[in-house]
Amino acid sequence: MFERIHPTDVFTPNRFPLQKHNVYAARRDAEASIRSGLARAQAPVLYGEYGVGKTTLVKRYFYDRNEGGIVIEFLTPAGKGFDDVVKAVLEKLDYEVVVSRENKATVSATGESDVSFFGMLKAKIKLKGESTGSERLELVVSSPTDQGFLHIAADAKVTIVIDEMHKSSPSFRQQLAEMIKAANNLGEGYARFVLIGTTLDASKLVDHDAGIDRLIREVKLSVMTEEESRFIITDGMKRLGVSISEELINRIVSTAAGAPSLLQEICLDVAELAVTRDEKSVKDDDVDQAIRNFVLNSEARLTRRYMLATNTVGVKQYRKQILKAAANLDREFFTMDDLTSLVSQYVGEDVPASSLSGPLRELKDSQYGSVLTDVETPVGGRAYNLNAFKDPRMKAFIRAMNAVEEQGLLPTVQEVETLPPYLEEVD
Repeated sequence: MFERIHPTDVFTPNRFPLQKHNVYAARRDAEASIRSGLARAQAPVLYGEYGVGKTTLVKRYFYDRNEGGIVIEFLTPAGKGFDDVVKAVLEKLDYEVVVSRENKATVSATGESDVSFFGMLKAKIKLKGESTGSERLELVVSSPTDQGFLHIAADAKVTIVIDEMHKSSPSFRQQLAEMIKAANNLGEGYARFVLIGTTLDASKLVDHDAGIDRLIREVKLSVMTEEESRFIITDGMKRLGVSISEELINRIVSTAAGAPSLLQEICLDVAELAVTRDEKSVKDDDVDQAIRNFVLNSEARLTRRYMLATNTVGVKQYRKQILKAAANLDREFFTMDDLTSLVSQYVGEDVPASSLSGPLRELKDSQYGSVLTDVETPVGGRAYNLNAFKDPRMKAFIRAMNAVEEQGLLPTVQEVETLPPYLEEVD
């Protein structure tokens, strides 16, 4: 019997593509590096700009492979201790866990007192058909290097995935580094670790213990390639029986600018319009409507912020050129030299740093959207000549807006005035 599928069964802009009809383009280089790292008893640290598909890649990696064992996803370490990770593992393995949050004082070899922020965990294995008073295996875990816990995790072939590593505390990272090293020294191939975060997360782990540098593999995930983007469009539309021209495929690829979620959102919008017609084909107006929906509805606050930042009557429009340059750089932080080099290319003449210092300063002010910010050092204070996007979503958004402008679809001043304000405007 013919199975009828809806565009929402295929395109998943705000969901992970883990179901039967969901379209997904494999990120082969990053997946191969993760696979190679795990095979070498390394902990892959997957990093890349916001919205590039890091979490989706890891979920699909394990979804597509039946390697046995257990994968435990820890969504965020924000406000968590590392004992929360151990607790999650034990509970997944059917232990009943009680946590004592009292800090434990220890004495180092030098006689100095230290305080551990790892809560004492008492765990008992659940038994089916358990009778009152029956004996149960009890485990006490007092540190991330506890051998009893490590053996249990190894026997169960546990892989621990920790997302949002950039939100972890120093003590969380220190204890994670200790566990990675201890698990490796155990020599059983498990527990394994996959970490998802930002550019600096691998270095922060190594800072706690230089000895784990050999156990960390940094895996960069860049924006989707044109080939990957085209696959999402063509394969997804084919599943729905919708035809689309090469010209419209190119428009969608250009507008999405390598951002998986935006690509899926535009595809979903145009597919929903196309399936209502008898011929089931995508038209120019469908793509226009999908782009305007993205600009004026789903990302309305970012649109208002961007339009405020780039609203200028100057011929060279330096604020807009700075944002374009920053968005096209393939790294998280950027310097004035980075900006002058690219802006000079955009305007067709050498642009000195003195011409950009004022516009750069304005882009950090709430009057112009506070789009950029200074970079702080780990010990506080401003890092010299380093800049970044204040909202990490803005980087991919600006690349998309450049494509929107090329298609003549930027919102009017009147439309921008109706958009909801961003936080600094409310304050």
